[in-house]
Amino acid sequence: MNLQTERLLLREFVREDVHVLHQYSTHPALQRFEQGPPVSEFQFHRIVQDIIAEQSDEPRRSFYFVVERLADSRVMGSVYIAQRNQDREQAEIGYMLGVDFWNEGYATEAADCVIQFGFEVLRLHRIYAEAVCENLASIRVLGKLNMRREGVLRENQYFHSRWWDTCMYALLRHEWADS
Repeated sequence: MNLQTERLLLREFVREDVHVLHQYSTHPALQRFEQGPPVSEFQFHRIVQDIIAEQSDEPRRSFYFVVERLADSRVMGSVYIAQRNQDREQAEIGYMLGVDFWNEGYATEAADCVIQFGFEVLRLHRIYAEAVCENLASIRVLGKLNMRREGVLRENQYFHSRWWDTCMYALLRHEWADS
């Protein structure tokens, strides 16, 4: 399954994506807001294998996409939408882009595409995301997606030798349809 925007192709993961996505995910600027140490390329390969295996699940509950720039087919990162609860009417989104692609609107464009997929194809009622509150770039993306801040989980994550607050955001189908 592929999704497309004006500038991006969102396509299913393949094994060949492991190396470049692992490089992006271990960059110090990205790791600043991630729990735990970076995973090894071998561990990352196993994660990608699991994602590929989930592509054939019936019913399918998660959709992980590689974000590729249409202009040059360059892999830029990844984006996902995953139904985490049993009623299948809510899903979480997340995104990760290599630092070379930050501040160009790509994360917003890719996330907006999976939100549209979630509401139009999956017929979800609610799509949500969480981000470390100090991750201002991610918070800006969520705002551009018209997601509403629902609250803050105070000091609920411990990593990098300190406690972090997590901001919760969500968008309801009728809010999305009205925007």
